[in-house]
Amino acid sequence: DTKTLKDAAKARGLTVSTIVKHLEELSELGRLLRVDFVHLLPKGGDLDEIYEALHEEKSGKLSPVFHALNARYSFEIIRLVRLAKQ
Repeated sequence: DTKTLKDAAKARGLTVSTIVKHLEELSELGRLLRVDFVHLLPKGGDLDEIYEALHEEKSGKLSPVFHALNARYSFEIIRLVRLAKQ
């Protein structure tokens, strides 16, 4: 049974943002593989669109990416895709 980001947060009594923060921290420690969270990523063209917007934003800031995508994706999804790019 594949969980969504919201499912994972709810099951742990945490916010979606906290779940993504924990994933980022685990990645920084070298304790996270892409396979551990790939099921939480958007599918298909959505992923490509977010990758492209992240690539275009040279500052590394997320707000310009969020706005370039017309707020169609949450900051947490953008952060998760950024994590997958690493």
